[in-house]
Amino acid sequence: MTLESSHSETNQKILISGTSGFLGQNLLKHSEFLRSRVVPVSRQGFQINNDFGYAESALHLAGLAHQSYHEFDKDLYYKSNVELSLDFMSKAADKGVKHFILVSSAKVFGEGGNLPYTESSAIHPQDIYARSKAIAEEKCSKRADELSIKLSILRPPLIYGPNPKANFLTIWKAIGKGFPIPVSSLSNLRSIISTYNFADFLERILLNSFHEKSRSKSSPSVLLIQDPKPISTEELVHSIHKAQSRPIRIIKIPQRLGTWGAQILGKADLWEKWTGSFFYENSSSLVSSNWTPKFTTEQSLQFIAHA
Repeated sequence: MTLESSHSETNQKILISGTSGFLGQNLLKHSEFLRSRVVPVSRQGFQINNDFGYAESALHLAGLAHQSYHEFDKDLYYKSNVELSLDFMSKAADKGVKHFILVSSAKVFGEGGNLPYTESSAIHPQDIYARSKAIAEEKCSKRADELSIKLSILRPPLIYGPNPKANFLTIWKAIGKGFPIPVSSLSNLRSIISTYNFADFLERILLNSFHEKSRSKSSPSVLLIQDPKPISTEELVHSIHKAQSRPIRIIKIPQRLGTWGAQILGKADLWEKWTGSFFYENSSSLVSSNWTPKFTTEQSLQFIAHA
């Protein structure tokens, strides 16, 4: 599945870091708009060529993902997620960029709960990865003000797409092999976003930026993005089964029993994340960006299955 853009009214280039990663590769694959304008920037010192022409915007995808949470990794997370973000912003501004888009994480809010997060919700980062993202947001906001450039901070929830990673890949493979998938007897809600919708969203805010008449600096905008609606874990598992044309094999487990079993197996945190709620109420972001998610979760999963 390839998203084709009909937007040809502007030829400005876009400086993008992290094009070789999971998100970067999929965004460029899905969007002809991004692919035709990208100037890939290496994270090794963020060397930016001088011969690319004119760039109005920069998109920062590079960084260290939540691979481990050991405190001895703190310096590595700080360097990768804070220092490199500031370095890229400064060098992009030197090249004339007026709009810097920082991809942060939903995890700066915390670990979820029964109430939705909004753009104005307080942040409570719980681990070194989330803390490094929160620090990056704060320091980039100050740097953007110093450089008189616009800053957009994106806080995506779980991102899924072709060639998935981590826990999503584990579930995808398990369903493909016909293994029964445990879910809680309690309902929950999770915000997620496909790389297809992410690419479409970036097209929208970049076009908005290209067409803005005023280029004066403004307060950083926090944008929450997700598929059209939050989805329960059980609904997600059903949709993956359907996308893969596999018979539904789900085991409903009482929440307390599941928690007890997960504790015995040393997987308590994983069970809590799998069965807990973490969801957005992102109406302000939709209004300010003039964007509506293009694909349902079910459609995106179908695209992945046939990618």
